[in-house]
Amino acid sequence: MSTYELIDELEAGELSVEFEGIEPQELLAWALDRFSPRIGLSTAFQIDGVALLDMAYEIDPTIKVFSVDTGRLPQETFELIEQLRDRYPGIDLELLSQWASRTDIRKVEIDHDHGAIVKLNPLAEWTEDEVWDYVREREVPYHPLYDRGYTSIGCAPCTRAIAPGEAARAGRWWWESNAPKECGIHCAIETGGMEHELRAILGEDE
Repeated sequence: MSTYELIDELEAGELSVEFEGIEPQELLAWALDRFSPRIGLSTAFQIDGVALLDMAYEIDPTIKVFSVDTGRLPQETFELIEQLRDRYPGIDLELLSQWASRTDIRKVEIDHDHGAIVKLNPLAEWTEDEVWDYVREREVPYHPLYDRGYTSIGCAPCTRAIAPGEAARAGRWWWESNAPKECGIHCAIETGGMEHELRAILGEDE
């Protein structure tokens, strides 16, 4: 595999166009070849995350996988992590602590807020149904809360099942109206966002 190298915005844009229409596994294989060993797969253990984990592990079982432990994850998340460690022997899966909405994502992006690191989104062109088809076909362990009506899973206090007809993200930070659907760790303290979230979690909001 080649040594680590940076890419700029121009190359990122060109690569995004070049990779349009290719399978996620091809982008992962390219990334592992180009950036290894300084590459890691981030996951929140939602359905797309476990699909990518399965793909990456099949290409390179030494792939580093990391997630964010906010201190408020559901117990089911930790149980899933152990299932994944059993399913993928020797996997380098690490929990860290504390990110942002994904809108108009490209397959290749530069994250200037975090040292201009390269961020890849292999599933950018896949629908949710395609991800589920992959996971079911491969029998990849997935989060049990999906089977209980959850469609987006994060911290335990910030996540709930949705009712029929509700939007998929309605179960995240449901007390927020006309605001970005982000966890309190992303709220600016000076705006009072953190205080508002805490009061909502404690049931003190009107």
